[in-house]
This record gives sequence, structure tokens and C-alpha cells, in this order.
Amino acid sequence: MNNLLIDKLKQSTYKHRFWRRYLEPLSSSGSSAFSIHLAILVEPYLEYILGGSKTIESRFSKNRIAPFGAVESGDVVLLRGPNDNTLSGLCLVRKVWFYHLNSKNLGLIRSDFAAALRVESSSFWEERKEARFATLMRISDVCRLPPISVPKRDRRGWVVLQSRQQRFSFD
Repeated sequence: MNNLLIDKLKQSTYKHRFWRRYLEPLSSSGSSAFSIHLAILVEPYLEYILGGSKTIESRFSKNRIAPFGAVESGDVVLLRGPNDNTLSGLCLVRKVWFYHLNSKNLGLIRSDFAAALRVESSSFWEERKEARFATLMRISDVCRLPPISVPKRDRRGWVVLQSRQQRFSFD
């Protein structure tokens, strides 16, 4: 399965010069120069990313969980919706900000990043008032993919599939 996913990613991005070169050294046999993450996104945010209008992805949590402290510039994020087991696209993380949240930080994030996050509802911010951690990632080089199966059995919205020194894992 791991070799198959890597092969499918490479095949699906072969016509995209950037991604062909970026993924070329990737193999399932060992470490790579970047980590690979799986992000589960709800609509309309998945389509905003795929369409290029959402350039910052965010994750807020009460607990210190991935991607907080686990994602770095240069990492690859595979994009998937919540209701199917197929990838929709991938993107590159260009810059990362980690926040230990308080009301001041949340206000700064809202004023500085709301447009790039494509947040148009005040309820988004209200729902995140209890969060203690936030990860914001500037993303680029978004590429739509043909359906590639990536089954996942748990409820996590973010999974580190391969860190710089690990192999793929879907646990």
C-alpha cells in the first residue's frame, strides 16, 4: 500500500513540473527531505484551497496535537474531504506559525489572516475561543489529483503520514 500510494502520487503529478521534481526523491524505503501530512477538510474550504483562493490553512485545538509542532516549511499536505477515502489534491507548506492561544493572539490571527483563511463567518472565531493551540500554514503549489484511495479509520482531521525520518503510516 505504501509503495502504491507513492507511485500513484508520482504518476498523478508527473505532468506538473514542480511536483514531478519535488516528489522524485520520495520512496517508501526510508527518509525524505520533507514530511507528508494528510489533512481532512470540509467544504467549502477544500474547494477554496483547490481553487487557489484559500492560501492559509489553519488548525486549532485544545490539546497539543499535530500539526502543532509537527509541520514545517517544505512539507507536503495531501488534501481529502471527510466523507470519502480519496485524495482531492496536494499542496506545499511555505511558512508555518505556531501559537499558544489567548484572546489577544486569536484577535491578531483574525485580523491578520481572516482573508487568506477565507473565513467569512464570525461563528468560526466563536467556535475557536476555547482552543489553546493554533497552527497556521501558508500553502502554495496546489495541485488537483485524480481520485487516489487513502483509507483512514479514525476521526483525526490531521495525520502525519511520513515524517522526515519515517515511513508511511496510516495508524
